[in-house]
Amino acid sequence: YITRTTTIKGGYVLPGFTDPPDPDANPTTLNAEGQGRVIRINGRGDIAPILQGLHLTNGSIANQGGAIYAYRAQPTISDCVIYSNTATNGGGASFWRSDDARLEGNTVSSNTVSGNGGGLHFWDSDATIVNNMVTDNQVGGISTGAGINVYSSTIQLLHTTLARNRGGAGHGLYVVGGSTVTAANTILVSHTVGINVGGGARPSTATLMFTLWGTGTWANESDWLGGGTLTVGTRNYWGEPHFADPDGGDYHIGPGSAAVNRGINVGVDRDIDGDRRPDWCFYDIGADELVTGFSCHAYLPLVLRSVP
Repeated sequence: YITRTTTIKGGYVLPGFTDPPDPDANPTTLNAEGQGRVIRINGRGDIAPILQGLHLTNGSIANQGGAIYAYRAQPTISDCVIYSNTATNGGGASFWRSDDARLEGNTVSSNTVSGNGGGLHFWDSDATIVNNMVTDNQVGGISTGAGINVYSSTIQLLHTTLARNRGGAGHGLYVVGGSTVTAANTILVSHTVGINVGGGARPSTATLMFTLWGTGTWANESDWLGGGTLTVGTRNYWGEPHFADPDGGDYHIGPGSAAVNRGINVGVDRDIDGDRRPDWCFYDIGADELVTGFSCHAYLPLVLRSVP
């Protein structure tokens, strides 16, 4: 239960807690064992806690945020694995009236809600989301936003992988209530509806640039729907993402992925694993940059001038 600006960082090993930590080699797991949510952040608009390198699991609550509930705070959540949590809304995390939230390098997977936002849920919040994988989350009944649910919020997504989120109307990304979403370099595949942008009395707006939509087994039934304003005109690609082992939860891209070298420079120079972007000549779409070991070279013509 966090009520101040503080840092909770995992990945250390005794003795000494020597920097830098290694969350992969030394996982730090906060397990609620089904007895409540994992972390609650409760502020008054004036705290900016940091959660880094943590595994957050088995949160269960008939309320908001199975793993993380942030209320009136500006949290930074990075390099975390958020999985197998349940809630009413926001199985992985729920943000209420939280401005300047930042999520970077996280995996949000296999979380379940009875309401909205299987993976992430935003209500009257502002957030920047960079290098995140939101996969295999689920909503119940006729609920919305199996991957990410955005209500009355302003969200920026950069290098996001949204794949195979299910249940309800099967939205990868659901945007309603006068929200504004901008997204660049997004993999958005294997949903009933890739993105829904709501209209009505409070229409929402979404702008997507450099998006990979799936084909074959990774196709969305509908790539986009809704009565709001949706712009998808800048570089759309349809193809196979070639994930490494999706059934085993590994959504890194492999050789031959349609995401490779299809992105744009949005100022993100590392991927979800800390690998350099771009690895080759151009940026990859999604949270992962395929490491090839090749370098990009420009070959200039040789001009000879004969001097008497």
